[in-house]
Amino acid sequence: MFGLRHPRRVRGRQLWLVQTRRGGGQYEVVSGRDYATYDPIFGETFDTVVRCKNHGRISDPGAYVKALADHFVAQGGTLEIAEITDVQMRDGAIHALITNDGPRRADKIVFAMGPWSRKIAHKLGVKVPFESERGYHIELTNPTAMPRAPMMVASGKFVLTPMQGRIRAAGVIELGGLEAPASRAPLDMLRARVAELLPDVQYDEVIEWMGHRPAPADSLPLIGANGTGGLSYSAFGHQHVGLTGGPKTGRMIADMISGGNPNMDMRPFDPAKYT
Repeated sequence: MFGLRHPRRVRGRQLWLVQTRRGGGQYEVVSGRDYATYDPIFGETFDTVVRCKNHGRISDPGAYVKALADHFVAQGGTLEIAEITDVQMRDGAIHALITNDGPRRADKIVFAMGPWSRKIAHKLGVKVPFESERGYHIELTNPTAMPRAPMMVASGKFVLTPMQGRIRAAGVIELGGLEAPASRAPLDMLRARVAELLPDVQYDEVIEWMGHRPAPADSLPLIGANGTGGLSYSAFGHQHVGLTGGPKTGRMIADMISGGNPNMDMRPFDPAKYT
């Protein structure tokens, strides 16, 4: 959903609607008053609401990832948790992973370490212009009311999403690296915007979060073999759409490792394109 308080002023949003319809997307434009009969939590805050149809969402990403890991183990995989600190190279090729539990070796290694991929990627010859895209959100735990659907508040530049037992408000990003502490301003802004939008909703506490996303300069992930020999592969750089791009990336990497060819042109994602 898109909530517009001043629809005549949001020309970029109107262009997005035209592009959405041309691309086969379905939506309907309703008044804020009519939308309140479907979801009363917002009252008559919005002048206009754009209802985008045929979308899906995950109410608990952590539980989703855990379910994927459980499925992997059920299919015969082994899940080992370790911190990878470096790689050991020999004759220009990777020889072992250096972890907090000692060296690890494998016939094929896939690097999917998100924003922490750059240091190791550079050792493998993947010289990608790369930065951490830091995202912010707050969550209201055990709220007294819950939105029925995610709402993008156009005037507030954030998205309000119903989660399992909490409401999440997100939408702020910055390029700030892996080491700098979280900025206070984005979190304070989200707190103020949510208080303005949902003045009557009570909750147990507000949880603040800042996380890192891998952002290559051209916004395209790196998917493919690192150099010749097919000993290691890159699969990172999806920015903030890793949950969407991850499954397809996994399928393409599996095809490459098994000797097949993905059914698409992989040149834009080649880890060697910057060398």
